[in-house]
Amino acid sequence: MRCLSILILAGVFCTVSAKVYSLGEIVGITVKNSRSIRIIEQEMYKSEAEVQAVYGQSFPHVSLQMNLSHNFSKVDYGFAPTGNEFIDNLFKSISSTIEPKQSSGQIGLTLDQPLFAQGKVYYGLKLAKKNRVILNCKLQEEKLRVRGFVVKQYFNALMHNRNYQIANESVIIAREAHRVVTARQSVGTSSEYDTLSSRLHLKNAELALTKTDIERRSAYEKLLTTSGIAESLSSFSLIDSLPLREYTLDLDQTIELVKKDNLTLVQLSGYGEVFDYRIKLAQTEYLPGIFAGITLGRNGQLNGYSELDNIRWVDSRIVHAGLKWDIFSGTIRSQRLSQARIDRTIFDLNEKQAIDTMILAARNAYDFVTISKEQLVLAGEAAVLAEKALSLAKISYDAGSKIYLDLQNAELELHKAKMAENNARYTYFTSVVDLQILTGTLQF
Repeated sequence: MRCLSILILAGVFCTVSAKVYSLGEIVGITVKNSRSIRIIEQEMYKSEAEVQAVYGQSFPHVSLQMNLSHNFSKVDYGFAPTGNEFIDNLFKSISSTIEPKQSSGQIGLTLDQPLFAQGKVYYGLKLAKKNRVILNCKLQEEKLRVRGFVVKQYFNALMHNRNYQIANESVIIAREAHRVVTARQSVGTSSEYDTLSSRLHLKNAELALTKTDIERRSAYEKLLTTSGIAESLSSFSLIDSLPLREYTLDLDQTIELVKKDNLTLVQLSGYGEVFDYRIKLAQTEYLPGIFAGITLGRNGQLNGYSELDNIRWVDSRIVHAGLKWDIFSGTIRSQRLSQARIDRTIFDLNEKQAIDTMILAARNAYDFVTISKEQLVLAGEAAVLAEKALSLAKISYDAGSKIYLDLQNAELELHKAKMAENNARYTYFTSVVDLQILTGTLQF
């Protein structure tokens, strides 16, 4: 008993000296430290890079070209002698001039500008931007999920903390009852059986207190792990408040909210547009590509390293434009288009199934909120009745019309009723949070 008293005092001291966190602080820290949220944020950065990459496809492409070639077959341009010295000398001069060199090199800059890229840039840009919008919606959904999860863990920690307080009150009541019964036995107004019963009741209350303390510590550790707060159990405490309003919407209003604001369904709508753009991208394969460009460079010829300082260079300035149209490429294009259309059909079926599943989940969540609220009301009424029954049992025991076992049973019933009311309150609050997550109206 002395050890238990020390445990209670230590818990009170730690609660006083611990840093107290509100629900808003816990939610804010959890969202900030969430790894899953940071992963989606990195995906959004990647999506932005994909958008810029599609933009880049419409810009000119500039390339540097350097070529070197060597002809191993020597070609001689010879003219038959005519007998005229002047003409023969002229032919020799022409032959030496047009005689090709064995090696040649080219260097130049080429600029290519796509004028019409089959519509791939246009639809590719729409597709990349839509993916970015979907990722932003996915980020908001993940934040909503993380917030809802940590709110439920916060409620769970408060529930176990209140269970601990209820168990602690039961220990105090059982200790006082044992003291009274022992005093009565000493003056002969109570039996030894009553003393043994009160002592057993005290031991059971102490065991229940130890159990609830373990459960409370476990709930606090889960909350610390989820939120990423660098605190120990001895320096961590929560504000015991539940700022949750009653859920007042009816079933039809709830289902309309799910259809309109559920982030999963909003993402599905965006994915539908993505599949449409993929079909249009597949259709662009049947269109021509138009391009234009310019090449600036120099061409040179030489017969070996000895002529490096005497290369004959010729400037090259070429403007080009063209059209490329794949008339026949097998069945690749048609199969890609067929695959894109089949993917769209599959998505439509999955979307309808997802909507039906989400509406069913909303109905079940709404029913659970209704039932848990009724259970909370009944649990509260049962706790009030148990308190009245304990008061009557104490009066009857003091009057001698009831034995201590009757008083002990009344105390146990009150303990169970308080625990049941506390658990019913947690069940109701978590059911409301689950329904608010589905409707996208979480308050925290």
